[in-house]
Amino acid sequence: MNRNRKNFWNPYLGVLIVFLVFSCFVYQGHQKDTIAQTVDNVTKTIRIQQYAKTYQDNLINLTDISERQLIVNQKKALEKNLKNEIAGKLVFSSTGFILPVFRGANSDTLSLGVASTYYPESEMGKGNYILAGYNVDAPSVLLSDLRDLSEGEKIYLIDSTHKYQYEISKIGQISDYPQIVQSGETNSFLSLPKADEKPLLTLLGFQANNMKKVDVIQCELVNIETINK
Repeated sequence: MNRNRKNFWNPYLGVLIVFLVFSCFVYQGHQKDTIAQTVDNVTKTIRIQQYAKTYQDNLINLTDISERQLIVNQKKALEKNLKNEIAGKLVFSSTGFILPVFRGANSDTLSLGVASTYYPESEMGKGNYILAGYNVDAPSVLLSDLRDLSEGEKIYLIDSTHKYQYEISKIGQISDYPQIVQSGETNSFLSLPKADEKPLLTLLGFQANNMKKVDVIQCELVNIETINK
């Protein structure tokens, strides 16, 4: 009798498990859509500020982040009026995808776009201009598309006065970003170009659920255009 009752309930338990798993996927998808929509709304109204505020860069101290917390951070960033402190925009030529550029990488700036890091006084078109962003494993959401880029593709940085054209020259990964920073390696993606080398743009796509792991795209500067106002 008990054995028959057990067999009777098993199918219902299986259906319940399938339903819960499906609901989880739907909820995660909704969260990523919410993140993407917020960034898209900011991108559509970008007004580049020549004297945009420089925020505290505490990238090295950031921990793993969930989609839910990222949405909370976006709301905080908008309340702090970060969308009016945009220093430039990052443009992928192959897709036309655009992200706002902020000065100083932290939980607020990275929730809405990419942000300069590592070199406090870095400038577009000079040295090694490093931009950090989140990879949340969703197409066209923050820096999630880095793995789809190829060597030779063009990437643009635009500030209030110039358009900088870069060409992808290296693609790689960092398995332990804090270790690279603390070791001060002289031949890493974070290094400055030598005197006879072209200025660099380095994009760091941090895995949101494992901030030690980073997808890296490094580009060389190939052209600078003046923006006529």
